[in-house]
Amino acid sequence: MKTPETEVFSEPTVARMRKRRNDFYIELALFLILGILMGVAIKKEAIKKVTMGYDDYKMKIYPQDYDLNALAAQSFQKAQDAQAAAAAAQNTQGANGGADQNPAAGGTNQ
Repeated sequence: MKTPETEVFSEPTVARMRKRRNDFYIELALFLILGILMGVAIKKEAIKKVTMGYDDYKMKIYPQDYDLNALAAQSFQKAQDAQAAAAAAQNTQGANGGADQNPAAGGTNQ
């Protein structure tokens, strides 16, 4: 009776298994080299475009097209106006006793 541990493989099978293992290691090495080369290339391109940290003083300062403080103030003012309008509409509806409801929607129009 043969067990998997004591099974003897033929010579061509052993050679094929060794070749597959060697091919796997060669592919693994090639992927490692490819990864290193891609990392170097990406880093070289990123250095041209991304500046952070101690090199900030080297950046050219361009005038900005947008004033972020003014945009934030406008956005805040619009939100306040919308809130005030919603509160006024709610107060008006409450003061009329619901008289401005749509009769087709189940409201009264008296």
